[in-house]
Amino acid sequence: MKKIFALPIALVFIACGSEPTQNEPTETTDTTTVVMDSIPTSILAGDTLAEATDTLQLPEGVEEYFSAAWVAKADAYLSAFHQINTTEDFKQVFALAEEVTSLGSTELEGIIEKMYGENIDDPSFVLDKELEFIKPHLAGIVFTFAAEGTIILMSMDYQQLSDKAALTEGDEDDKLMELLITAWGTVEYEGSNMGTWFVQTWDYGGSSGLGSGTHLKLFQLMEGMEDSPYRDEIAKIRDLLIGDMLEFNSYWESQEAILEELNKIINGFVWSAEMLEKLENRVTQFEAYEDHELELNCKEGNCGYG
Repeated sequence: MKKIFALPIALVFIACGSEPTQNEPTETTDTTTVVMDSIPTSILAGDTLAEATDTLQLPEGVEEYFSAAWVAKADAYLSAFHQINTTEDFKQVFALAEEVTSLGSTELEGIIEKMYGENIDDPSFVLDKELEFIKPHLAGIVFTFAAEGTIILMSMDYQQLSDKAALTEGDEDDKLMELLITAWGTVEYEGSNMGTWFVQTWDYGGSSGLGSGTHLKLFQLMEGMEDSPYRDEIAKIRDLLIGDMLEFNSYWESQEAILEELNKIINGFVWSAEMLEKLENRVTQFEAYEDHELELNCKEGNCGYG
């Protein structure tokens, strides 16, 4: 199935927080980080897909920074990326992208430490000073920041990959990319569990967005994808959503909105007897949320914010 997603991007530089921490108070809110995290990455992009260099290999000199293993994987990935025609092609590219970004992120930490030491406060200049020549060649891959901007990562550009999925004859890759973009936005954030179902209010946490409709939308997108070749990606999102509904204690929306969405989720899908019991117990807890030390309606400003 060929779908077109607007606003393609090439490179994004954005600070993202780490995994939400429950019940961790904060005296001040980093307004800049909150605002930046709320801006669509396509708007923050400095380049467009059309401006990216359409090359099948990395430029000369990259081996001075990255290992031969990473260079080989990246070259294989880029060659395959620019030749996607079938769903099988896309599956191979997606798997290679995961390997390239994972290994690349690990090696970036060592590269920066080797050149500038362990205690570098702002590694962003390393991209401009040392790695600028690589950036236009990394089709489908972007540099992102984590840990309050102190760590550089390689991440998958879901929008560019979605554009490639639209070129294949099947729809399993289109469904995957629609799910990933709906869950995470146009760029993945390595190590972060704060998806679009979560309202980030400070660097390390915030409130669940249950009640906004996002949880239900994501479960709807995952329906029928049990046999997808991308089941690991799907299972990760499903598990995070369930944990968010059952285990978190800070919720952005009102009690009425939360109960309405949670009941739609319970009644709209097939659950195991064990999971159904847990979900129904959670309804009871939300009905008497003060007795269970749950914070609701945090958008009114009366919560500890995760």
